[in-house]
Amino acid sequence: MIEISQVAAEEIIRIKSTKKQPDSKLKVGIEEGGCSGLIYRLSLDAEALESEDQKKFEFESNGIKVVVNASDYPSLKGIKIDYAEDLMGGGFRFDNPHSQNSCSCGNSFEIKKSD
Repeated sequence: MIEISQVAAEEIIRIKSTKKQPDSKLKVGIEEGGCSGLIYRLSLDAEALESEDQKKFEFESNGIKVVVNASDYPSLKGIKIDYAEDLMGGGFRFDNPHSQNSCSCGNSFEIKKSD
């Protein structure tokens, strides 16, 4: 399960409206990059179709439909996504129970070896 806070849901709805994609799903994934090895990837996915080579999990949290590729799901299971604004601007925040280390900027992370 992927949990989206109410504040994050409101920001996602705002972004979907701005991009004129009100029916799109939030695709959550990870990719290599950053200081600690992995970074989160958020995108709007209008189709989110499942293909033979790429299975997906779908969830709904606070009215937001979320899609995760099966290959990324073990590293994202149980993640909580929030949104906050501070002096540096606004951004999504991730609370991942599988994260071992993250860089000082909080944008990249490392998965626990036992996961």
